[in-house]
Amino acid sequence: MPAYELMSLSPNPGQTDLMSGDGTGAYLRYGSDDRVEGMPCSVTSTSGLRCDAGLTCRELCPGDRTSGRCVELCNTRSALSCTTSPARPRCLAGPEGDTIGYCGGPGLACRSLNSVVRLETVHDVTRARISGDDIDDALIVGSGSAVPGVGMGGSVRIAYGGPHNLTRLDDLDPETRRTTFVDLFASRLPGSDAALGPRTVEVGDFNGDGVSDLAVIYVLTEELRVWLGGNNLVAGEIGPRPGTSSGGRVRLNDCEGSCPSSSRCFPFSQFAVADLDADGRSDIIAMCDPDVVGLAPSLLWFSPSAE
Repeated sequence: MPAYELMSLSPNPGQTDLMSGDGTGAYLRYGSDDRVEGMPCSVTSTSGLRCDAGLTCRELCPGDRTSGRCVELCNTRSALSCTTSPARPRCLAGPEGDTIGYCGGPGLACRSLNSVVRLETVHDVTRARISGDDIDDALIVGSGSAVPGVGMGGSVRIAYGGPHNLTRLDDLDPETRRTTFVDLFASRLPGSDAALGPRTVEVGDFNGDGVSDLAVIYVLTEELRVWLGGNNLVAGEIGPRPGTSSGGRVRLNDCEGSCPSSSRCFPFSQFAVADLDADGRSDIIAMCDPDVVGLAPSLLWFSPSAE
């Protein structure tokens, strides 16, 4: 899982969820339920991993040897159980279904995550509050290739946090499902090639309205595109300046292939977002690393504008 982020996608206060991504898609594990967790162990080997004093090795999933964990046993009918485990305060029923349970508490499970979206390769995930409420939204950057900047596919998806389980979208009616996510595709600007190769997303506030906006780097066409969040479920892309065919993007290499090597910066793969001039609006900072021996790297500073 090369891409991962902790976020709060549920209205439940204090809940921490895990969104991750790899070459097969994006995955989510909600952290709202009481769970039993512990160090791995083996119930069939005396020479394998051993448990500390007071803990017992049990298979959390009966028959699955990989689910062996060191747990504290408790009695589900006793109010005195789990009093010595502040991090695991509740006695949870075990798989055997009798009175013997395991001490547990709220947290992320150490089992398989559930699929949220199937993309060939997910390069980046992060969190934001695009719709303007108090619940996190997940930003997922998927590309049509395992190698950033190679291939024609790719998209940016906003998965909106809220009361609906994002891992069970197929169970929702079509209208409800439509409000749980949106795919963002960079518009094709007049006289320009289509933006290709989305790789990384960063979150900021580019227009100073207090709502999260997002910037995405497209490594194949060496540019950044910016979308503005708002009090709706569709983020708006900053387009060309009125009356012109320019604008709507940050060109990382304006000189393209016609410049001398000393002026070229390739490849771009990372950037950062911060308010460098304290004007209440985020700026974009990209590292320019010339492909010529002896030339020092430099920082490029951009201030996207919606005007």
